[in-house]
Amino acid sequence: MIASDSTGGTSQRSGNSPVLFFDFLSLIKHWKIYNDDKDVAYRLFISIGYQHIVPYLLFLRKTRIRGGHSISELELLITLEREMSNLILNEIGLIEHQVKTRFAYGIQAVHGDNGLYNPENFKHKREHKQGLFSIQRELERQKKWRTNTSSVPASTWVSLEYATLGAVSRLLNNVRSKEVVQCVSDSFSVNNRCLRNWARYIALIRNACAHFEPFIVRPQAPIVPKGIYGFEKKDPTKPLYALLVIERLLQGRIWAGIEGAKDDYYNFVYDTTIAFSEFAEANPALAKKLCIPRKYLAAQGMKRLHHIVLRHGTAECKYYLAA
Repeated sequence: MIASDSTGGTSQRSGNSPVLFFDFLSLIKHWKIYNDDKDVAYRLFISIGYQHIVPYLLFLRKTRIRGGHSISELELLITLEREMSNLILNEIGLIEHQVKTRFAYGIQAVHGDNGLYNPENFKHKREHKQGLFSIQRELERQKKWRTNTSSVPASTWVSLEYATLGAVSRLLNNVRSKEVVQCVSDSFSVNNRCLRNWARYIALIRNACAHFEPFIVRPQAPIVPKGIYGFEKKDPTKPLYALLVIERLLQGRIWAGIEGAKDDYYNFVYDTTIAFSEFAEANPALAKKLCIPRKYLAAQGMKRLHHIVLRHGTAECKYYLAA
């Protein structure tokens, strides 16, 4: 919240006391971050907010490089954060829609129209009840479906359409039938264990990005995902490993024959490569500290924009993406 201080300046509330822009500058100076552009510092303080800036300042403070850090680097880091968050949200939106539709189809095909509401179809009744409560709350919030004690529940398609990705991943991890999970995993060309793990993983990543939480500067991801066979060996605890998981799921959509999947995959690789390459060119030392996967940097990434080689089990196929 922005407030005016007694001196006519600008302040933001942090807890019970306001944080003045002067206090923000004092913190930067104390942490030895060079204020090379006071206008940029003021703009970040006003638009981003003190509480949202502090995690990035902590990251810069901990990642010592020769020459130190500056406000310009802080701006580059936050800009990259926003670009990655928008990109991740866009691609997870595609994945989320596919998970919901395939899960709805699978559970109706195996258990019938009301299979979603039968606790016997799920391993843990408490988890199932919590998942349904989350869906019902979302339906009432959206005002798409009003229920009372005598009414029938909303159809599986309606319920899952307006459910959050977190609720869907909870139900997907809890369902008993392997055939239902297989219906979803086949559409991404992955096995059931990876699908259950990655669905929960990307749900947490999506929540972090949607709520403007610091993502790329986190010391580790919310949960540790399963490794990706045939991909670049990278520490799965690092937050940017999420990009590799998303890329693998987008690749799987191509193998499954989803219409438009090839274009979705190309756009993701292109946008990610451009964003990271520009950042690494402007600040190579800081790019190394972020543990950016090499395939998203210019030298490696631009080669992949011509064609990709997808490996699924023992099969291999080359797709030409651009002339």
